[in-house]
Amino acid sequence: MNQQIIKTSDFNFIVEATKNVDQNTLIVFDVDEVLFQPKDQVLRAKFQQFIDKFEKIVHNMSHPENQVDYHSLILLKRQISPVNDGFINLIANLQNDNIKVVALTHCLSGEFGNIKSVADWRLGELQNIGYNFVHSWPNLDEQILETNSAENVESLPLFKQGVLFTNGTPKGLVLEAFLRYSGYVPNKIIFVDDLAVNIASVSEAAVRLNVEYIGIEYVAADELETAPLNEKRAEVQLRKLISEREWLNDGQIDKLANNL
Repeated sequence: MNQQIIKTSDFNFIVEATKNVDQNTLIVFDVDEVLFQPKDQVLRAKFQQFIDKFEKIVHNMSHPENQVDYHSLILLKRQISPVNDGFINLIANLQNDNIKVVALTHCLSGEFGNIKSVADWRLGELQNIGYNFVHSWPNLDEQILETNSAENVESLPLFKQGVLFTNGTPKGLVLEAFLRYSGYVPNKIIFVDDLAVNIASVSEAAVRLNVEYIGIEYVAADELETAPLNEKRAEVQLRKLISEREWLNDGQIDKLANNL
């Protein structure tokens, strides 16, 4: 089967790739750094190395489990914004045309620190910003998905309200398991993700499924971030998180600094 893999930051390429598709096409969207990204600069994927460095500091100064606690507090308080506003209408229009659309997120589904259900938290984020994937799968119930993964994962993937949660399983295997559960057999898959490893994983699944594949490595989130990391602000945010168990956004930190 024909395969095409493209790396782009151009949203219009995605619009063109999803034009004139029929009901035998499945369109799959990653979530983080594709559909939305955190508003606070330090939380964006481009600056993950800074977060990793800070987590080592936390590890050395407290119990390792506190990292999960602090991380969950950030997630509960953070604000997000679309990487491109056009995705909201694009997905809604595809579903209105009865095109199957699903979200595929490399995300946990169960309890994580102060978050009782990561799946419900993630669904809330999507819905609050204007995304709703359930319209493509109105008759599918929540389902734990069995895969043939050799990965050592704590929980199996989950399908809930149009969203697939990998729980650490490779995305291609999760998508295959979902298609077995849903009974939907596409003849073409279009997948949008910001990471090449995920594009490759779904590409391998498309080969096994013998379906046409377009993988779009969408890197707009990285390219939108042109300013260097404000490390002074980031350090204040993260140290306040540890000392006061509260996440202050960029605007709050900047206002605090101006009042000192």
